[in-house]
Amino acid sequence: EDKIEERQIKLNIDKLETSSYNFASAILWQIAEDIGLRQIINDHTNKKRAQGISVGDYIVISIINRCVQPCSKNMIADWLEDDFLNFLYGDYLAQLDSQGYWNHFQYFTPAILQDIQHTLIKSVLDRFKIKLDLVLYDPTNFVTNQGYHQDNQLAKHGNSKEKRFDKRIVN
Repeated sequence: EDKIEERQIKLNIDKLETSSYNFASAILWQIAEDIGLRQIINDHTNKKRAQGISVGDYIVISIINRCVQPCSKNMIADWLEDDFLNFLYGDYLAQLDSQGYWNHFQYFTPAILQDIQHTLIKSVLDRFKIKLDLVLYDPTNFVTNQGYHQDNQLAKHGNSKEKRFDKRIVN
């Protein structure tokens, strides 16, 4: 965008307007489409009436937001204005608020979530030709700023790769 504006000045173009969009979400969107994530979610949830965007759309937008530029549900519409997904969902910005998400979460039950998980795993395994005859376990640990809580069994002092022995880690 800066280069275009520099050339605009050099060429004496008065009315050239530029906009930039974040296209990182386009890659994530394509992966979600390749594995059929929206459709899998929509097939397993029982939303009968088609009003606005689907349950699958809400979830995929939320997932992509968490990967690209995490924000609250109330701020997703603002984020979307400057993102590639605006080309797909720009007409639905008013629906992308915390109430819209709350309304769509009612379509999930533990059984439906389990069915979505099984179908999604099968889709990913099939799409990317993943074989499960060898599974690797990554014993990565990470430092946390959690204080001491008697009930906390997860974060403990240990051998931190960051050499932060003063902090608790999660293994």
